[in-house]
Parts: sequence; C-alpha cells; structure tokens
Amino acid sequence: MSSTPSPSSSSSSSSSSSSSSMIFSLASEVDMEECRRMIKAKRRRANRAQLQVLNQVFQRTFFPSTQLREQLGRQLGMSPRTVQIWFQNRRQALRTRERQHQVI
Repeated sequence: MSSTPSPSSSSSSSSSSSSSSMIFSLASEVDMEECRRMIKAKRRRANRAQLQVLNQVFQRTFFPSTQLREQLGRQLGMSPRTVQIWFQNRRQALRTRERQHQVI
C-alpha cells in the first residue's frame, strides 16, 4: 500500500479550511448582492404628468409598440415594463367598465 496524504493531515486542512472559508465568504457576499437586486422595489403610482402623457398615448393606441414603450419609459422616468403594465391595467379597467355598463 502506498502512503498518500490524508485529507485530515495538518498541512492540507489548514489551507483547505482557509480557502473554504474564503469561498464561503465570497459566496455569501455574492448571495447578498443577488438578494439586494432581487428585492422588489416599492410600488409607485404614476404622477399627474406621467398619467397625462400615458392617457394621451392610450387615446391613440391601446397597444403601444416595444419601441414606443421604451421611448415613453425614458421620457417619463419609468421602465418599459412599468409602461407595459400600466397599459395592461388601463385596458382591463376599460373592459371592466364596459361590462358594468352592459349589465345595467
């Protein structure tokens, strides 16, 4: 039998434990950074000026193109996804109002 150094030998365990603690330290820093990015931003209502622009565009088109959503996002300080969701919610509110008027 050949003699191979065991993982529990003193020289490898000290370097192994320091490198593993450094890896865990780096991993936890990466995880914390990822968690910070993943935390949802607090929801914000569109302000009066944003609503005015969004409603003007909604009167022209119920379904703005990707390019228009990006442009509106830059102009209004909103993400294109937020603009998209605003239009989805506005269309749904319109449908809901139409259904209520048909029932009456």
